[in-house]
Amino acid sequence: MSLLELVQSSSNKRHSLFTWTTTTFEAISDLPNYENNEVPEYVSNKLINIISQIDTFIQFLTTTEDKEQLDSHYVFIRISHVYSMTLCRLKETSSGKIFDGAEFMINVLGEEDVSLPDPTEESSKKSKKKNSSSKRTHTHSPAKDLAVVILAQLYELFSQELNSLIPLTYFHIFKNLKKAMEKTKYRHATFLVSLLKLYNIILTQNDDPSKDITYISKFTKLSKNIFENIYENDESYPVDMVSLVIETWGLILTQDHFLKENSSNLLDALYAKFHDSEIGIYGFVNDNTRVVTAKILGDI
Repeated sequence: MSLLELVQSSSNKRHSLFTWTTTTFEAISDLPNYENNEVPEYVSNKLINIISQIDTFIQFLTTTEDKEQLDSHYVFIRISHVYSMTLCRLKETSSGKIFDGAEFMINVLGEEDVSLPDPTEESSKKSKKKNSSSKRTHTHSPAKDLAVVILAQLYELFSQELNSLIPLTYFHIFKNLKKAMEKTKYRHATFLVSLLKLYNIILTQNDDPSKDITYISKFTKLSKNIFENIYENDESYPVDMVSLVIETWGLILTQDHFLKENSSNLLDALYAKFHDSEIGIYGFVNDNTRVVTAKILGDI
């Protein structure tokens, strides 16, 4: 029985999803390490099928009415482990699957129509359905949450293979973050943290700073808005999100282009970022963010 069939037929969908994920992870872990990466064809086909099953499940998740029953960030993290470990096993024999998988997740994050075809619908009804759902909301959904978590794993493991996808990934990250800043009702805590974590990972792994420049300015604006909202409007944000904002500043402030631009007055530039931008003020008021802030100051 496939993952989709299992979930659709289950009375406890979240439990069934978790059980499948755990069992599949154990099965992949138990596979032997083949010499010279000569994975037998039947094993390779099984691994490709696991990727296909997860992709199909995400397609189902974009439109199902049972989203709440399947929405579990804890389980999504474990699914991402299965997905990434499977692609690690396939890297030598089916390396194209890495790019294809990441591109699919970016399409989900960008709210492209990846829904499963409904064979019972007439073609005209299909067209109307697609047109009615074509408006992008840039807000949280379980499918997008899962896609972002998987993308973070993929960029951490396969940054070189996914280098060409960075601009498009950045585009969708900041579209969703911008929407979240409009109203507090759009700020889904784990989704926001996952988006920032994905940006942080790409920034860490990317060896071509030219891809970062445009979106560093967008991140600067986002950071400014967050700290202004905390100070002026007494709005609250997840501690993990604020920690990631500060941690990301640490990455930006140690990049070569920042150091070169401010080589004549580096201390003044750092003071401006940490005092005038209030990064330091909010970085030191919380036990969790204090550690992150102290660490990045030490790195700088």
